Amino acid sequence: MRITTSKSKNAESFYISKRYINDKGVSTSVIVRKLGTLNELIKEHRPTRDDVMRWAKEEAKTETEKYKKEREAKSVQITFHADRQMDCDKQIFYRSGYLFLQSVYYGLQMNKICRKLKNKYKFKYDINAILSDLIYAKVLEPASKRSSYKTASEFMEKPTYGLHDVYRALEKKLDYKYTCEEILDTLKTMNFAEIQEQGFIPLYRRQKITDALYEACGFHTDFQFITKSQMKTIQKKSKGKE
Repeated sequence: MRITTSKSKNAESFYISKRYINDKGVSTSVIVRKLGTLNELIKEHRPTRDDVMRWAKEEAKTETEKYKKEREAKSVQITFHADRQMDCDKQIFYRSGYLFLQSVYYGLQMNKICRKLKNKYKFKYDINAILSDLIYAKVLEPASKRSSYKTASEFMEKPTYGLHDVYRALEKKLDYKYTCEEILDTLKTMNFAEIQEQGFIPLYRRQKITDALYEACGFHTDFQFITKSQMKTIQKKSKGKE
């Protein structure tokens, strides 16, 4: 959390605000608490504005710690009905292992290379989405072009291209604690089930190797329950956007 201020003709107000990702995946902020105006606060935290700001930052730090503890203790209640059928043809199984490959992909700035190629050759389709999905799919499930597209269709973030674009893109072909096999086997098991459109439950075991992946990539997917908003934040972090 951070301190924000707003000035009017007669006063300067201090607030504690928090940034978050909304349902549309857009980063925004919300006011958590109004601390008061400078004239009000300077009487108690005198003598200067810097003293007020110092106190305000400590308050923001306290609110952050409080928020973290509340999140750790947060529980989600979901109701299941033994007499209600599942929705017909509704996807509830998702792969998440690709998120760690995505972290490496964007860390190497492959997306920037694709942007240059798109500008150079005037591609009308998303060459970055095609290349990244093909790499993830080929690593996780070595298969044909068609099977790779099917695998990518099960990612949290759906392909933004048609299958025919894969073939068009291929016309312009672009050339230590754990073993590679162990890492790949782990990524393949990191799947999720969507629960009543409220969020996701991991379908894999937390292990030392998964903890190592989290530490290396800077995000976690091992919570007992992940809300849709939290999952969008994880997806952004895997692209280095947070």
